[in-house]
Amino acid sequence: MKRIKTLLLIVMISLAVFAAGFAFVSVHVYHRSIGASLMELRLQSKNSTRVFETAQNAQKYMQRRAKSEDKWYELPKDVSFESTMIVFHYRNIKLLAFVPESEKKHIVLYLHGGAYVSQISKNQLRFCDRLAQQSDSVVLAPIYPLAPNHRFSETYLVLEHLYPDIRGYTDLPLTILGDSAGGGLAAGFCEYLGVWGWEQPEHLILICPWLDATLSNPDIKRYAKHDPTLSPKGLRRMGKAWAGPYTNAKDYRISPMFGELSYFRDVTLFTGTRELLYPDVVKFSELLQEAGAETTLHVGNGLNHNYPLYDILEAGEAMRQICEAIAR
Repeated sequence: MKRIKTLLLIVMISLAVFAAGFAFVSVHVYHRSIGASLMELRLQSKNSTRVFETAQNAQKYMQRRAKSEDKWYELPKDVSFESTMIVFHYRNIKLLAFVPESEKKHIVLYLHGGAYVSQISKNQLRFCDRLAQQSDSVVLAPIYPLAPNHRFSETYLVLEHLYPDIRGYTDLPLTILGDSAGGGLAAGFCEYLGVWGWEQPEHLILICPWLDATLSNPDIKRYAKHDPTLSPKGLRRMGKAWAGPYTNAKDYRISPMFGELSYFRDVTLFTGTRELLYPDVVKFSELLQEAGAETTLHVGNGLNHNYPLYDILEAGEAMRQICEAIAR
């Protein structure tokens, strides 16, 4: 019995020392909350990069996705919302509307990420719900066509109709917001608006956007080894599937890094220093400023891809900054 007590004491002391060391490294080395470090561990334990590790893995994932992509989207039953949820049948897609109980002061068109192949996630749905409540906005989330069954041109056709329909329906200030691949889509579409002489949204908010589908920036390699969710080879394959066989992946509609940036009006960007897209987001911010766009860049030190969407301390601050950008 005494030996068992001694072993338990040793285990408890070891756990306490580990927890103290973990907290110290989290706060003083990575300069992030303990929750953010735990989130990275969780992502690593899920082996989230496996789908993106090779072009072959990415292709296999897309083949699986192809079987379900064209099924009519259904909201998950195990997610509840504070906002009033309205589902519209808009043309050939579903359009989700998150309507807050408070006075509606803004409209947000939200374009979800997922490497252009994955459907909107539960985490992204919860983010839309929080965003609607905290920003007094009606958040519209189109379930847009995805690769490999569809190409970027089909989604642009949806947005070509949806954007003016929103503008014609309400005079509330409009923000376009996208995360990851949805951020690339949002930026590319705003460039597209400029090419055709259409009015820009009042605000554009890009959360860890994928701005170059070819990932040609040599600095990406240095950051990729710290990213627990993304890897270049698989992403490039998915970017090619989104572009299709007849369009160069450096086309601005797919890779807005290479487009005309003078069209932009007001842009807020978020990125973490432990994600492979960090170098491109910083470069894009610099290019926007050179082009004369009003630009705000928020860098999450020690944080991972899409950190504003996670249930961590830093996400609360990011939400506050997002709400401020919408209300500006």
